[in-house]
Amino acid sequence: MNCPYCNEQIEESDRFCGACGKSLSQGENITAEKVDKGATDGPAQPILVCRCPEGESQPDEDGYCKECGAKCVPSLPAHTVEISATYLAMVSDIGKRHKTNDDAGAVATGVGNAVLVVADGVSSSVDGASGSATAVKVVRDMLLSCGNPDDAEAVMGQAIEAAHGAIVNLPYVSSDPDADGPETTLVAAIRHGGQLTIGWVGDSRAYLIGETSEELLTVDDSWVELVVASGELTREEAVVDRRAHYVTQVLGMRDDRIDPHVMQKHSAPGKILLLCSDGLWNYFQEQGKLLSAINEYGPEKDAADICKHLVAQANEQGGHDNITVAMLQMYL
Repeated sequence: MNCPYCNEQIEESDRFCGACGKSLSQGENITAEKVDKGATDGPAQPILVCRCPEGESQPDEDGYCKECGAKCVPSLPAHTVEISATYLAMVSDIGKRHKTNDDAGAVATGVGNAVLVVADGVSSSVDGASGSATAVKVVRDMLLSCGNPDDAEAVMGQAIEAAHGAIVNLPYVSSDPDADGPETTLVAAIRHGGQLTIGWVGDSRAYLIGETSEELLTVDDSWVELVVASGELTREEAVVDRRAHYVTQVLGMRDDRIDPHVMQKHSAPGKILLLCSDGLWNYFQEQGKLLSAINEYGPEKDAADICKHLVAQANEQGGHDNITVAMLQMYL
């Protein structure tokens, strides 16, 4: 027989599905508990979760919880709020459809710079949460050490390559010999005065939001961008195709080299730099929709409040994926 929630094969005697953790008694629906987390000294690290309250999983030697029977799997906290300053914050949320949060993010200020990082662990890989957490920590720490704006472009490329190497070297265990080890997308930014340096791999994005303008700074490494660029399909046709969310490169790929993207842009004060995973931008793909959501809520509010508002908007529209957004309000 199969689980009615995820279709995983189960035994008649099972009380809970070992794959998704749902109760198999009377169709009870179990969802992850959401726990707010305040400002931290560094990126969150994966924890083991099952259907029990966060932090109370008791895995046996086979990885199944002794309390609820569900398989304990790595996840980042269900809900994280990181505030570096009133103008610099990050919020990550598990969304409404996933059992685990594979997204990671961080914001921080150093000597003359501000750093933002967002990573989206690939759910089809083994332990995507460790991949995204590793990428965020490595890139955050290396960017914070960059005090000279003349070095920012080189340091960004080096940080992304270092994160890729660290993820490739992460240990992982899988019964499937063809399974991919931890993988993640990444977008990162560092600001020195009016200079922005953006780096990315995959389909996590960076936007520059002005009082009346919304500019997408990154170009996704995706099947959509490939077929649109080749003229095979229009963008309207491509985004509704079943392959629309295929990414063409991610950190942690073991069979191919990565080709990181790095760009620089000057930005005058008064704009907002926004980094996010596809769990957010999927609900704001129409040009100007992000700008409208921010303006309707109040662009003068603290960065953390705006991030929370955008996450709530994505959840209200379905919350089909993990949602992470980091924001820098550039007042000066």
